[in-house]
Amino acid sequence: MTPLRAKGTVYNLSSSDNFPGRYIAPARLSNTAGKLWLINGQGVVVALENVEQNTRLSTGADAVSITYH
Repeated sequence: MTPLRAKGTVYNLSSSDNFPGRYIAPARLSNTAGKLWLINGQGVVVALENVEQNTRLSTGADAVSITYH
């Protein structure tokens, strides 16, 4: 696992318990408007923007795991 720093907006979050988990980038949303769009099994959608210089957000073929620390 590689940690990253990003900022973004969360949609469809009815409970904070639904936020952590495995997210995938659906083809129709994957990287539009300079954001990486992800969705999890509970329907939570996250639109991430990179805050690191000289890096680009992408998922490749894998999923992204989001956790609280």
